[in-house]
Amino acid sequence: MKRLIIAMLLATANSLVAQNIMSLYNMRHIPQVVYANPSFIPLGRVNVSIPGFGSTYAQVGKSDFVTKNVAKVDEFGTLRIDVDKFLNSLEDENLIYASSTIEAIHIGFSVNKNYFFLASNDRISGEFVFPKEMATLITEVYNTKGINGSHQIQNTKIQYTHVREFSFGCARSVTKNLNIGARFKLLSGIGNIRTNSSGIIIENPGSDSDLSGSIDINMQTSGMTDYSDVYRDPLKAVTGYSNYGYAIDFGFDYKLNSKMKVAASVIDLMGTITWKDNIKNYVAEDIPVDFNTVNWIDIFERDSTNAFIGIYDSIVANVDPSEENLSYETYTPTKVLASYSYYLTPKIEVTILGQGVFTRNEFEPRLRIGIQGRVKRFLNYMISYAIIDDQEEFNNLGVGFALNLGPVQIHALTDNIFDPLLYNNSFNPSLRVGLNLTMNRDYR
Repeated sequence: MKRLIIAMLLATANSLVAQNIMSLYNMRHIPQVVYANPSFIPLGRVNVSIPGFGSTYAQVGKSDFVTKNVAKVDEFGTLRIDVDKFLNSLEDENLIYASSTIEAIHIGFSVNKNYFFLASNDRISGEFVFPKEMATLITEVYNTKGINGSHQIQNTKIQYTHVREFSFGCARSVTKNLNIGARFKLLSGIGNIRTNSSGIIIENPGSDSDLSGSIDINMQTSGMTDYSDVYRDPLKAVTGYSNYGYAIDFGFDYKLNSKMKVAASVIDLMGTITWKDNIKNYVAEDIPVDFNTVNWIDIFERDSTNAFIGIYDSIVANVDPSEENLSYETYTPTKVLASYSYYLTPKIEVTILGQGVFTRNEFEPRLRIGIQGRVKRFLNYMISYAIIDDQEEFNNLGVGFALNLGPVQIHALTDNIFDPLLYNNSFNPSLRVGLNLTMNRDYR
């Protein structure tokens, strides 16, 4: 149990939620554009990503609670926290997330009217959903070193997924104006944590230092009991565990005339993984616990680890959840993208791009407008702006470039470029960088 909780903490702290491919969609000059629409045929007839430097994507973010200027060090060197400012900005449920896609290999080549490509990517994501009541509890302890009344902290969720994706795709020029394409993905699950429900009820304390209550845990995991096994075994380092699934991408690209074109794609259709190897599911219902409070000022001292260990030891001393080994499934959200493009000049193109993300519980729409073009043969660029996007504010500007130095191509794309500088309540920056070899490029 202790190893599991440590893995959960590492997952939320160090994981680099689903990949945003809208900025990639506007960069048809780089080979990885097939991840956004498999019908897009890159300019290079032979494309290879540099091993170890392939196209890597990372995104971090949170919901709209306040973190800016919440903590400050005063003139005496003491950390002061405006807990009321932080608490008043919270919703009933609040989110912190991070995701990353790391490309191990990407190879693409043209044969007559066809373009074939294969790739391997590691997709890692983690999120932590916490209720306002959790922060209220911490606030009381921080301010008074005691707890007044009872607290019910429910629906705290930790989600973590590490999937290795092997894919093969093909695009074909059906006519002079129409391209179609598809990509099949084999998904190999390496690690997963999914909390279906969890909570803790703290009853009226007898004193400031001794608390009692009850705890509930309902959590499914795979590959987390000894996560390092997958890297010690050479075969598992490639294939992971026997947790397999699949997904399909397909799309089209149609040129209406010399000035206009439309395109659309469906990404991660039917994306599922069945987790059945190295399974540990934990269930504990209404388990009574006794635990100690802690001076939360100690959390910010150098030896703060001891404070956390004390909390952990006191909470889980009497918790012995039952363990089950039942397989389960997870689902990848399906993304639908559609675009309309107009050429201002033969080298400058304006694109309106819409995206819908479908999950089992909701639909999330986004809309962007972008300009992409090229300067001579050495520079391709993209500038985009989100018109509708619930993760972004007025500073939702995205930029990108591909620098072509002979066969070597360096590319970088980012969304919400001002977020790390302004650090407003909305904070969702992302970055993609990579190095490719692109040969026999077609600049027409």
